[in-house]
Amino acid sequence: MTNNNNGLMFEQPVLMLGSLNAHIDDRTLKQSDLISAQLFENNSVTPLHYFNEWGKSGLCSIDWIPEQPNILYMTTGSDLIKLDLVKKTKEELPIDKIKDIHEIKFINRTLWLSNAGYDEAIAYDIDKKVIIERILLSQFRTNSIQLKENFVAVDKFHCNQIFQGYDNQIYALVHHAHGKQLLKKVAKKILKLQGDGGIINLTTGQSYNLKLSAPHNVRKISGDYWIFSSGDSKIKLFDQNWEHFKTLPTTGWARGADLNKNKLFCGISAPRKRYRKSMNDNSNKNNLIEVFDVINHIQIGNVTVQNVEQINNLYLLSHEQLNLLKAL
Repeated sequence: MTNNNNGLMFEQPVLMLGSLNAHIDDRTLKQSDLISAQLFENNSVTPLHYFNEWGKSGLCSIDWIPEQPNILYMTTGSDLIKLDLVKKTKEELPIDKIKDIHEIKFINRTLWLSNAGYDEAIAYDIDKKVIIERILLSQFRTNSIQLKENFVAVDKFHCNQIFQGYDNQIYALVHHAHGKQLLKKVAKKILKLQGDGGIINLTTGQSYNLKLSAPHNVRKISGDYWIFSSGDSKIKLFDQNWEHFKTLPTTGWARGADLNKNKLFCGISAPRKRYRKSMNDNSNKNNLIEVFDVINHIQIGNVTVQNVEQINNLYLLSHEQLNLLKAL
């Protein structure tokens, strides 16, 4: 592990989940070299080879119920797996029609899945092992977009996360708040446009265009919302009325976050191969865990992450979870 700031310490263990790039043409790492799960503690990193064969390209997300921290629910993007760390048992749970799951999250005892591939939110009952509800985001689509010349629109929300707000409402974080992705025709190329990312209240259907670029990871911090605007390498801060009040720069595409006291750990993925030709020499070209001081709103250090092409999520672990994962 390359520590790019000697003062940066992992006072609490951090689990990094990563994968190969989604598009095959962007891949430079061999499948055999991928280490999808890695533990960071103090100034060391431990590869979790137990997960090396999980999924076609790596792990996406995990979560657990606070009262049962040694039973993990995990996904590689197209499945849902229950892993008992004490019994060392693995069970694939019955669930159909899922694709490109970005993040899973418990809200009370209901497990919510952001089913990006089908533009829907899924509520799953882990006790009965059944889907409680599938919420199709298409019902919230707005069709009143005015298109300029050489622009076309396709139906797409790209749902990245389901979360509970400070108001106890359930929201979806999406790349396109009104369900329309704009494409621009330039010569023989089609360019995907970002910048209309936001959230949708899944009860009322109200959408909020927060003008985010390919957003990921809403985190509730000190009474505010912190959201990665990944496409323009920023963290944007909003109050509880969804009013933007501050922007912090990151060193690249941010995805994956967890909070330890006053430190926010952020996953930064290396630029994909197709974008590197247009980058300047000073641009970051590594996968990183970047750390922010959430009191002073400054970046305080980073460490390099190897053997993945993109970082999908970060999780703070207890020392008991750490030891059980190492024992797998």
